Amino acid sequence: MGRLMQAGNRVRIEVAGSWYVISTTEESSYVEELARELDEQLTKLLGKNDSLSINDALILCSLQFLLDKRQSERSADRLRQQFSGYMEEIKRAKDDTAAKQKENEELRREVLQLRVELQQKQGGKQAEK
Repeated sequence: MGRLMQAGNRVRIEVAGSWYVISTTEESSYVEELARELDEQLTKLLGKNDSLSINDALILCSLQFLLDKRQSERSADRLRQQFSGYMEEIKRAKDDTAAKQKENEELRREVLQLRVELQQKQGGKQAEK
């Protein structure tokens, strides 16, 4: 089960004893992996319940794959939102850093100016003596 043969950009797969031809732009190894996964899930379901038809098993597998896909999409959306939040925090931190650097530079200039004024006052007092 799950054997594949590739002819051009068409891939021939066997799942649960039936053959299918898939036209795809995907890598054949990727299609092979998907076919094996589907075949394994079908075999597992059919092995657990003898009364399931292949169609019932395919429906159940399809439903499970769709549920998994939606859950992955929701997880990806949450990760994108978190990432976006982190990017906003980084931007705020950069802006805060730039503002602090500007404030620091202004304070340095003010300190320098005060030192110059102090030296001038001290120089004037020494000249008076």
